[in-house]
Amino acid sequence: MLCAIDKAYLCSVVYLTMSIFGYRPNKNEMCVSFGLDYIEFLSCFSFQKGTDFCIFRHEKLTKKMVLHNEVIQLMEDHNWKFVRNDKNADCIITTLVSVFWYLDPHRERFKERSISLPFAQFHDYYDWKTQKKGRPVIKSPELKQHMDELSLILMKPWWNNDHVQVFKAKVDLMLQGMAKYYKYLNRNNESTIQRRQNEGTYVLPA
Repeated sequence: MLCAIDKAYLCSVVYLTMSIFGYRPNKNEMCVSFGLDYIEFLSCFSFQKGTDFCIFRHEKLTKKMVLHNEVIQLMEDHNWKFVRNDKNADCIITTLVSVFWYLDPHRERFKERSISLPFAQFHDYYDWKTQKKGRPVIKSPELKQHMDELSLILMKPWWNNDHVQVFKAKVDLMLQGMAKYYKYLNRNNESTIQRRQNEGTYVLPA
């Protein structure tokens, strides 16, 4: 049996996902379909004034939810806001959160290559040490995927607004830093393949 916060979170995820694809379901109807009272939903979440993307409000927030809230708070503090019913809002927010979350445990790696990433405040949310796993490794395909997603949202017309140019410059700088590291990884991979070929230990993929 799901509790109110679980139902509200699931309801919100479905709502945001539908929003990304251009659908704007009625929030009350969404709550009914999940067996959730709208008041219960609002007690767990709130919607930023003038927009339709949610801010998580609950004592049992995950680290990623906290990061989500902090990203929106940063945008509110600098007046980097969306007009009401902007269909790109949820896509931009969720993509930024996803990229920040991915980069979090790797920021030291970027520093080691003298690559400075903006938004340094979004650090120590992804605590891989508590997951009893080894330090996450940056892999070219995953990094490229996040670069592509970031590039796509930067093509949204919202970024042409004068009031978000500082924000856009920072996101551009982050993408450039990711691209530099991606090139570094590819050079390393090519060097490794070349060395193994010279040693006769490299096996071509089937």
